[in-house]
Amino acid sequence: MRCQLYPALSTGVRLGAGKRLIRRQDLPGVPRRLNASALARERDESHPQSREEYAVTARRRPPRWSGCMHCRLACHEIRAVNRNTFPATFMSMPKTRTFVVHLGFLVAGLGLSGVSTSAQFRQPTAELTPTVEQQKTQPGQTVTLLLGVELPENIHVQSDKPRDPFVIPTLLTFTLPNGVTVEEITYPESTDFLLAGQEEPLAVFEHEFTIAVRLALDADVSPGEIVVPGSLLYQACDDRVCFAPATAAVEWHMHVEPAERR
Repeated sequence: MRCQLYPALSTGVRLGAGKRLIRRQDLPGVPRRLNASALARERDESHPQSREEYAVTARRRPPRWSGCMHCRLACHEIRAVNRNTFPATFMSMPKTRTFVVHLGFLVAGLGLSGVSTSAQFRQPTAELTPTVEQQKTQPGQTVTLLLGVELPENIHVQSDKPRDPFVIPTLLTFTLPNGVTVEEITYPESTDFLLAGQEEPLAVFEHEFTIAVRLALDADVSPGEIVVPGSLLYQACDDRVCFAPATAAVEWHMHVEPAERR
């Protein structure tokens, strides 16, 4: 391609793949590296060629050869700008905008579908009610804690000893303060529930049940209020599917009086 303003530089310079070079000694003031944004920003309407003529010329230019110095495309490899010159990129922009609009509607549709799906399979939540049988106790004695569990309608949880090894058993754990130990945890009797599509029934706890815990206080436990934090792990199911396991935190509060003097 012969430049109208720089005929002496009409011969293009052969470049290797992935290189962009400008002959700084022949054209002072031109940056060494050009990209698509620089070409779009620096090209102006004062160029002697019209936009249509420039687009035709760009399509005829062999790959990896220099273009017009006035446009600052000299020795610029066409493949370095996504295998397109500026006019080709400019003419493809409306198509790109149209594609983004359609993609936006697609994402919005998926979002609405996700909301509907999450509402349909919302995780059931168990309501926990902790109680203490003896509100006041003394060091060296035992105390019984009760945990009432209420599930939503048509929901059950796996028992503490499930038959299916792939389900999560109901498990009550504690973070015990100093001077307090767990002697026994008593879970209710499980019932059989046949899940749709299964041959063997599951051992489950249904709508409402209670877990009893017997604690022992050391003889040297400090008097005052004691907080016993616990955590209940359970996996809820309905008549068709089992949901992801969930964990619920719970606390018991009891008052320890000073030991009686004999």
